[in-house]
Order: sequence, then structure tokens, then C-alpha cells
Amino acid sequence: MHKAWSLTKNIVIVISVRNVEDIIKSQKRIRWRFENVEKKKYESIRGLNMDQPICKIKYDYAEMMKDERTLFVKRGLFSEHHLWLPKDDRNGFSDLQTKVRR
Repeated sequence: MHKAWSLTKNIVIVISVRNVEDIIKSQKRIRWRFENVEKKKYESIRGLNMDQPICKIKYDYAEMMKDERTLFVKRGLFSEHHLWLPKDDRNGFSDLQTKVRR
């Protein structure tokens, strides 16, 4: 995400906003281990509190960079889509998983 605003002006940048605590729970559940790797991408950017979780840092960065191309969409708005899975059906998800394994 840290490079999105440097791309061509002919794109829309959509930020799916999710509760930070839910993101952290998901990271723990899937044993996500890239927090420090992701933080390194933002270390040189002034105005960011690097003591926060990376998901919060990314949201703060998006707020700093937003322009007329930026849309912030609450994650729950996607729940009407036919591919949406309720939270209980996502319990066994791993990182980068996009489909339910049955």
C-alpha cells in the first residue's frame, strides 16, 4: 500500500477499513509473522507512530496520503456480496487464503 499513491493518477485507491483489534486477532490466529517486515516499509515516513500495530500505521498513512482518488470503505459493506463469508466460516483461514477449504 505504501506505493499506491505514486502510481498513475488514473486509478482509484480503495482502502477496506476493518477494526484494528479484529485484524490483530486474525494475525494471531493465522500466525502472521511479517509485522516487522511491513513496518520497515514505513520507517522513513515522518508523522507515523511506529509503536502502533502495522495495520494502524497503514490506516494512518492512508489518511496522510488521501486525495480525490481515495475511497475508505468499511469492511462490513462487502457482506452483501455473494462471495462474502461470515466470520464463523473464516475461522480456519490462513494467510493469502481466498476460498473456503471443506
